[in-house]
Amino acid sequence: MRIAFLFEHPTVSGAEGSGLELLAQLDRREFQATAFAPPEGELALRLAALGVPHRPWPAAPRDGGVLRAALEPGGFDLLHANTLHLGRLTGAAAADLGLPTAAHIREFGTLGARERAHLCANARLIAVSAALRDDLTAQGIPAEKIRVIYNGVSPPPAAGRFDLRAELGLPAGAPLVVWLGQITVRKAPEVFVAAAAEIARREARAHFVLCGEVFGGKAENLRLKDGLLAAAARPPLAGRLHLLGWRRDARAILAQATVLAHTARQEPLGRVLIEALAAGTPVAATRVGGTAEVLGSCGELFEPDNPSACADALAALLGDEGRRAAFAREGRARWAARFRPERMAAETRALWREIAADRTRPEK
Repeated sequence: MRIAFLFEHPTVSGAEGSGLELLAQLDRREFQATAFAPPEGELALRLAALGVPHRPWPAAPRDGGVLRAALEPGGFDLLHANTLHLGRLTGAAAADLGLPTAAHIREFGTLGARERAHLCANARLIAVSAALRDDLTAQGIPAEKIRVIYNGVSPPPAAGRFDLRAELGLPAGAPLVVWLGQITVRKAPEVFVAAAAEIARREARAHFVLCGEVFGGKAENLRLKDGLLAAAARPPLAGRLHLLGWRRDARAILAQATVLAHTARQEPLGRVLIEALAAGTPVAATRVGGTAEVLGSCGELFEPDNPSACADALAALLGDEGRRAAFAREGRARWAARFRPERMAAETRALWREIAADRTRPEK
């Protein structure tokens, strides 16, 4: 089966990372995938490393005309959109292209009548969590159109010589609270920073690491980053809040964290949460979206937009080595049972086969 796999952005965040994990697991004797993605950037480099054929196209294409032009040479049996936005385009163009389409829905969004109709024109939709599926059905998407398939994450990288504490000039045993993600309003890094300030007044040894960057030029996100930089320069966080920017070795950083803080205001699933389970890193996270589906009983949950609750959850983990060890052990087992990439790929391949079978089945 020849798959046109459509990516929206040139960067590699959660959606792109999960798409790459899926492509890496395909049996190329049965599925031949070609990636449509922006011509340059981290995603293009990762596709090349995987040996996935890559046809360049614009970032965040705005209309079906771009899609039709890109696919004009033909030769595909199915289109797979990696985001909600691209799923709207594939649904709108499916009839003209004469191809079945599937769309991965990885984010919450408010759907108008037109957007809903376009999504429903896809043969199937994949929701990355039950919470996201329920949101889609509440907005009028038929439940039978949606399949829940959790994102899969590869095992953590082997431990190397990299030592984050040494890089930062910290004592070997210094507690490290890490935040990882894009710097956006939705991810609420300022809540983490406010909680860090509270903990810094209580715990003299703890240090705080914020690993992430602003992608794109949204003014609200740039202002947010300016505020983080200002907080890192003044007491009580001066010398204790370390802003690392975007890092290729983010998973190695996560593996060295004492605790991961996740402060998102909304989260369909949270790839970094799955990475934390795989690494055995305890988590304190907001009780939103699909987060509880990831963590189960393997983490501390607190309400969003509440720095004090975040600080209390983090401090509780920092002060309880036995609880951290239990979360690490149970988290690894939960990752192995639910969130390995092999499982995600097997369920997606089965869905593609269903779509192909529906297309070839004679009408009654």
